[in-house]
Amino acid sequence: MPTRLNRKLQMPRRDDLGLLTIANGTGLSISALPNGTLFSIDYGDSLGSVQINQIQGSPLSGGVGRLYLRIGGKKPATAEIVGPRAQGKFGFSEAGFSWSGNVADIRYQVSLVLAPSETTWFWHVTLAHSGTEKLPADLVLVQDIGLGDRGFLMNSEAYASQYVDHHIAQHPVFGLW
Repeated sequence: MPTRLNRKLQMPRRDDLGLLTIANGTGLSISALPNGTLFSIDYGDSLGSVQINQIQGSPLSGGVGRLYLRIGGKKPATAEIVGPRAQGKFGFSEAGFSWSGNVADIRYQVSLVLAPSETTWFWHVTLAHSGTEKLPADLVLVQDIGLGDRGFLMNSEAYASQYVDHHIAQHPVFGLW
């Protein structure tokens, strides 16, 4: 008779993930996994808490939130510079998160920081091209929106997402976004 393996598999709890967290005095916080994947964006006050992103990042498969760099020119390329497949370096301090690396002839530096006294976060991106020709480049931010209690979102992500409305806005300087 074959030997049976007796295994117990358990998902780690939030406190066991080694999360790195930045927070400001408004109740806003952002947590990332040690591998640089965004885990959650949260807001909490005396009335309760809201998870802003819908799906929490995973140590195994990453998460939905990411930032892509698209490069034009003779050799167009697209690279994930923040997210589970980003090839650069990830850094953390109380001031924020940072990602850096190289894609083709472009060096990038990304930082994610919180406004000190508002419920606002900022992505700062610096690109430096080492070549001589001008290259068109743009960024694509992928952000899933949950806007609900963590338990509600984790229990029924598909149900929760039907209540989030999106629209394209016209900006006088930046165009459609």
